[in-house]
Amino acid sequence: LVRKEAVGRLQTAYELHALPLNGPLSEPKVEEALTTYFVAYLKAGNFSADDADELSRKKQLFAKRYAGYDEAKGWLDDVVGKRMSTSRSASLNFAAASNIASEIGEKFYAFNDLECKSLKTTLQGLEGKKAGRVRLSTFYKASLYSHWRFNERADYLKRLGALDDSDPLQPRVIVPNYIMSRPNCLEASNLYAVCCRNECEDLLSHLESQIGSSAAEPLKIAEMVANLPSDMVPAPRNLSQPLMDRLFQVARNNYGRVPLHGRLFAQWMHHAYPRECPYPHEVGTTSPHTPDEWMKETGHSMAAASTEEMMQQVASDTCASDSPQSGAGCGDEESEELPWNEAEELLLAHREEKELAKVPRKELALQATSRQDDTTAKPQTASSSSWLTRVQQVASDTCASDSPQSGSGCGDEESEELPWNEAEELLLAHEGEKEPAGVPETVPPLQATPKQGDNAAEVKTTSSSSWLTRVGVVAVASIGLAASGMAYLQRMMVHRSFKDNKPMPAHWLLVPFTLVVLLVDKTATTSDTYARQHCRRTTDRVIQLLADPSWHCGNGLHQPGRIRLGIPAKNGGAPGLQG
Repeated sequence: LVRKEAVGRLQTAYELHALPLNGPLSEPKVEEALTTYFVAYLKAGNFSADDADELSRKKQLFAKRYAGYDEAKGWLDDVVGKRMSTSRSASLNFAAASNIASEIGEKFYAFNDLECKSLKTTLQGLEGKKAGRVRLSTFYKASLYSHWRFNERADYLKRLGALDDSDPLQPRVIVPNYIMSRPNCLEASNLYAVCCRNECEDLLSHLESQIGSSAAEPLKIAEMVANLPSDMVPAPRNLSQPLMDRLFQVARNNYGRVPLHGRLFAQWMHHAYPRECPYPHEVGTTSPHTPDEWMKETGHSMAAASTEEMMQQVASDTCASDSPQSGAGCGDEESEELPWNEAEELLLAHREEKELAKVPRKELALQATSRQDDTTAKPQTASSSSWLTRVQQVASDTCASDSPQSGSGCGDEESEELPWNEAEELLLAHEGEKEPAGVPETVPPLQATPKQGDNAAEVKTTSSSSWLTRVGVVAVASIGLAASGMAYLQRMMVHRSFKDNKPMPAHWLLVPFTLVVLLVDKTATTSDTYARQHCRRTTDRVIQLLADPSWHCGNGLHQPGRIRLGIPAKNGGAPGLQG
């Protein structure tokens, strides 16, 4: 589209010079047509003539009125001369001339940078004691008594963001904001405008490449800025103490780190480089309107101040350096400090860090907990306010340790007691042991306290293998004891019958010895049952106290990791814990 527009304008220039589009033309004729094209380019295409005489007259008038036309014509000759022969004896067709016209538009930014630097140098010469600021009266005076057309109305400058009215009695033009404003842009095309480049972008790009992150510690940034020169700021240099204080203030407002893409850091860069970095206004307070757009919006007939308005502003400024009343009631004119606004604005990636900076450190865990319900929510957008609302709610907690109202109406804030919740959750292996919720006094069925008569049931439920083992032990023990007794009696004494005085058979000795073994076994069984009963009763008491269904008791032993219970004495003593 841009090339098509350039070819169309060149075709118009050919028609103004009555040159044919077909066939080659001599280089001087082509160069003259390209000069007409360049004049139309500088006038944003608003250039026409009825005949050759009028065309020549308008071009001369433009060269006289256009500030810096000689420099612009010299730049054009340099660009065109590289595409033509030295003697200008060759010929060029329209296609070749169209390529030169496109190149003019592509490379004009280089010449525009030169004009922007010239404007910057001029405004620097008009500055007062505040770097990067020009008093509005001085600004208008330069328009009244020089070739510079510094004639924008004060309200239009304010809408552009180029007017510092922090002191209403002494409005000042902000140099970098004014240089980059729309009135200084060349409306060279219907598709784009050529404006002065933001020199601060080069400085910020250097910091971004060196830091490698969206935020950094203030000391690291200060060290880099102190060694970073600009067009009008030498390096290395020592940063002033107020400048360092501002940087650490930005870090404190953003949780100890300085976000590189926030409004406060851009404002700090404006203080560090007042002629290169523009002052960042809050969003919605400025607009890059063209003069026509501003007049349509406000209803003004002109965006430029009249001569009377400019002279009135000059006369009303009693604080100008050449005024006899200079210094009387001039406020902070003698101060070099630039205005500072605490309002912070961050890109979406930094908004959470901004809100974290407002929340006391003690409440960060609470803030993180409040965001757990966002896992299924959609990604946060600039318009979403739910999370910001929760953060504001956290920040409003007056019981935080760093709150000035801490301690008033804070309940048990000073108590060291931690909260307790009776809800229990067990792994699958413990589900059978889990006690029913809300009934801690009741022992679960698997661990119910044995009732009277349970001994017989317990004996009946004993496995058959254990009974076979017991019978075998009794038989072996009886045989062994009988054999030992028989051998002993045969050696030591002779037993005779009461009737026939014959020896008593030895196998009859098995009967008393078997009775003895059975009596011992019965005693042991009774003692074991007694121990089991007391062990279970003691376990049930502990379960009722601790509501812990994990107690087990078997043969008077305890499981690893469990509390071992003491078996009470038969005299009714209370059970106690052994470990």
